[in-house]
Amino acid sequence: MKHNKYPLEKKVSVGNIELSYRQWKTNGRPILLLHGLASNARIWDLIAPILAEHYSVIAVDQRGHGKSDKPNGGYDFSTVTEDVLAFMDAMNICNPIVVGHSWGGSVALCLATKYPKRISGLCFVDGGLIEISRIPGNSLQKALVSMAPPLWEGVTAAAVTERLKNRDWGEQDETSKTANLQEIVMANLLQHNDGTISARLSRKNHLEVVEAFWYHKPSELFELIKCPTLILSARMGSDRTGRQVIKEELVHEAIHKIPLNKSIWLENSIHDVPIQRPELVASILINNINEKFFEDWN
Repeated sequence: MKHNKYPLEKKVSVGNIELSYRQWKTNGRPILLLHGLASNARIWDLIAPILAEHYSVIAVDQRGHGKSDKPNGGYDFSTVTEDVLAFMDAMNICNPIVVGHSWGGSVALCLATKYPKRISGLCFVDGGLIEISRIPGNSLQKALVSMAPPLWEGVTAAAVTERLKNRDWGEQDETSKTANLQEIVMANLLQHNDGTISARLSRKNHLEVVEAFWYHKPSELFELIKCPTLILSARMGSDRTGRQVIKEELVHEAIHKIPLNKSIWLENSIHDVPIQRPELVASILINNINEKFFEDWN
């Protein structure tokens, strides 16, 4: 399959649910892309075509997200990790480099520590190191409020699109500037006949992920990672907020605990860096593959 800017989009049965995926190329070294919470596989639409010039590239909508099935439960890290493993089996994906954005990085971390012989590398894109229980004064109850999704009742697609047109995306590269970012972001939402919208990920399921996050402690898992790990963390200028300080602490711990790692700060980058600076993220990953950072270690 020749790589294409416009990917093949299909579904595959994984256990008792169907997962939707987007596939740009099927031959070459496999790269599996995992999106973040309340996002979907389209967050990779700008990076994937660049990677597909060299590698096999596939992105999956995790359970409850995008066009995948939306069961009422199973949003704990253990179940979601098993989903990804079953997806790899169903699609015959062997020893991929797993790239995870935000919550997707946390899922990738769990996959790497539970099934170390099934992947050949990790790449965290402003994710994988999220430990919300370390935020001073935080509690599960507070997290369920602060990380709750927006209330979309009565909001129209036109209003959200207009808001996105006026959003400051920061320092964009050319691929980002020429892309329809509004369309990519709107793929997180369902548009109804009356013009209103709702989230593809239900509020209940979103909050179940937040609860799973509360008990998820990546700092206790770093030492269990066996494969080469590339840590790409977004940072805006001289931001010294509490959350940024905690992020820097976790990056520092990861550097010292993960046996084989490389950490790069993506300066002047927002959390949604996959659509803000796709050329930068893709080039770093490609360069590290070319430089044999992800050589077979099994």
